[in-house]
Amino acid sequence: MPVPYLLSMTPANQAARILAAWSSRNSAGLQVELRKTLDLDCPDHSWGLQEERLQLLQAVAGGIQEAPDPLVSGDRKVARCLDLLRHLVETENPRASSQPQRASSHFSAVLHQDR
Repeated sequence: MPVPYLLSMTPANQAARILAAWSSRNSAGLQVELRKTLDLDCPDHSWGLQEERLQLLQAVAGGIQEAPDPLVSGDRKVARCLDLLRHLVETENPRASSQPQRASSHFSAVLHQDR
């Protein structure tokens, strides 16, 4: 059953949650975030760019979920998906790309919100 798209759960925030789970090598947490992403549903009123970002996020999450072991280094498909997730985060938070330490803590902070 689709989960309503919450205002606090932007595509960039959800992308950061997936990246944080992947970075922490937390397989169970990663699967939870991927399922949560795939279950998100946009509201009836279209949000334009946010809706497109959500669709991209869901396609990327599906790509990661299809990998036999998404945490294995060297999987080129997963690496491309992670790059797209980083791009989603950076487009909404441009400082994340110029300040790597802050981006890492941003991913962790987003992972622990809404719990």
